[in-house]
Amino acid sequence: MPFLFPAAPRARAAAWRRASLLLLFAVAMLGGCAQRWEKPGASEADFKIARMRCDAAGHRDLPPDLRWMQISAGYFSPGYRQCWKSRGRRQCSYSPGYYVPPRFGHVDLNVGARDRFMTTCLLDDGWRPVD
Repeated sequence: MPFLFPAAPRARAAAWRRASLLLLFAVAMLGGCAQRWEKPGASEADFKIARMRCDAAGHRDLPPDLRWMQISAGYFSPGYRQCWKSRGRRQCSYSPGYYVPPRFGHVDLNVGARDRFMTTCLLDDGWRPVD
């Protein structure tokens, strides 16, 4: 009879971590290419300079305001039963549920304001969003 008790919760947790990382990667990739900016007569290098200047000004005027807070809620993962036939007999294994505690971490409360500052700064500098 295979021993399934410890493997099942770890495998489920690993699958959630992989899915979370994939989602985070997809959001980061979409966020990076979601908006292009143009300015008549300006090059890509000009945009990089303008973006860095606006980013520096945003960090100067709106420095990181890190707060320790709850990122995700705790939850209870229910148990499950897995059954199979072996030598003509039905055998079952039960994996009990477990509690996943809430996650805490630092959150920068000024991220949204800095993003709006960056957009306003680029618009004031003559750049226009494309797409």
